[in-house]
Amino acid sequence: MANPPPTRATALSALARVTFKRASRGALPGIAFVIACIPVLAAFVMHGRGDAFVFVQLVLVILAPMFIASSIGEELEERTAAYLWSRPVERWAIVVGKVLALAPMCAAFVVGGAIAAGFAGDATLRTAQPIIALAAGSLTSCAAVAGIATLLPRHAMIFAMLYLLLDLGLVELGGSVHIVSIGYATRAAAGLDSGAVASGAIALAAIATFWLVIAAVRIRRLET
Repeated sequence: MANPPPTRATALSALARVTFKRASRGALPGIAFVIACIPVLAAFVMHGRGDAFVFVQLVLVILAPMFIASSIGEELEERTAAYLWSRPVERWAIVVGKVLALAPMCAAFVVGGAIAAGFAGDATLRTAQPIIALAAGSLTSCAAVAGIATLLPRHAMIFAMLYLLLDLGLVELGGSVHIVSIGYATRAAAGLDSGAVASGAIALAAIATFWLVIAAVRIRRLET
């Protein structure tokens, strides 16, 4: 008797476990740890005279593409995903499984660096609200990078970094442009800008949903 096809939960769990093992056994965690220490050094040097929150956001520009873009981009570019598509697994599970495994890892390094920066001298990062906002911003950034990786798998990391850098640049612009900026929404959710905390949180959720939908639609249309 043939084995029944895996359920969605089983497929996602298996993909997430494999992705997590690959990421945790390589050099990625060590590199991510070093990068995550940059805000700590900045907070120690500035000792409360600067905004270490910005340095944490800059770290996220590097870490989110490192964790997400390289994994999804290589999977699609090297056509290893074709094997999975030949199995009874829905295509969107490839993206979601990787995001479920890697986005929390990325957020853990970002949040860990932020907390350490708080102890190193930045009082802003010693309260829960900015830390929670940074965690949400990390997850949203990872969702955005996943969408970019499905659109541009060959150069996913470069384009993802450029997108996140541009996104941070939008923080300095006025007007309604803020509504599409992960960086601004994160600062608003943290209570660091004039925007309401609730609107910042809603914006992060909307941006993450938008990019995940883009990823799901795109990967369904890719040729095997």
